[in-house]
Amino acid sequence: MNKRASKIELLLVAGIIIVILLSQIVGTTSVSSDDRKMNDEGYPATDMTLEDLDYPGVKIAVLTGTDWAQYLEERFPEAEIITLNSGADIYNAIDTGTVDAGVGFESDRDELLISHPDIALIDEPFTTLSYGFGTQNTPEGSALCDEFNSFLAGITENGELEALVEKWESEDREGDVMAEYDFTGEKGELRIVTCGLWTPMSYYAGSTLTGEFVELSYMFCEWAGYTPVIESAVFASELTG
Repeated sequence: MNKRASKIELLLVAGIIIVILLSQIVGTTSVSSDDRKMNDEGYPATDMTLEDLDYPGVKIAVLTGTDWAQYLEERFPEAEIITLNSGADIYNAIDTGTVDAGVGFESDRDELLISHPDIALIDEPFTTLSYGFGTQNTPEGSALCDEFNSFLAGITENGELEALVEKWESEDREGDVMAEYDFTGEKGELRIVTCGLWTPMSYYAGSTLTGEFVELSYMFCEWAGYTPVIESAVFASELTG
């Protein structure tokens, strides 16, 4: 593949090709300043479980553009699923009583403790999902997929993938600084698209896209000889458009 014809695409669809435990939480306004209790990690606690949300008419908010609604419908068949455009909208809806619960990210806990201190977290994983990087359905896309899978196999074997996961998913991680990378660009640019809504996988630090999946993409581009061009999309449907 020469430089002039090498601008191909990798759709960063919010995951890597391994099974991971999605760090989702369900929050509910079940605590107040009068009866608050805290868990061992210092977050507002509740004795509720997911089973307590399994009743007719329960309203559960979920992020627009994700496949969480499908899993919620399977888990809570009598629920009314409300789709909202951001995590902030979900947490505001919980706080105002517009919905009974919402699905979010465990990594939002510190921010929630400040912005929505009366939201308690049901500390029970909602579901386990597999995620993957998607490529175009073209000969070039298939070649890129094979190249990326070869890269993943290598960093899995040498422990770099495990170290990357530990770096970004550790509860006591410090900062959001990626390592330094040297991109030769010998194969041209690789356009990488991500929605930037999933901390710590793919999100914004100020105006910069960062996170575990973004750094994994950088590692691949350095290894394979591409120059990454990171772009963002608001909804998952835009990633495949």
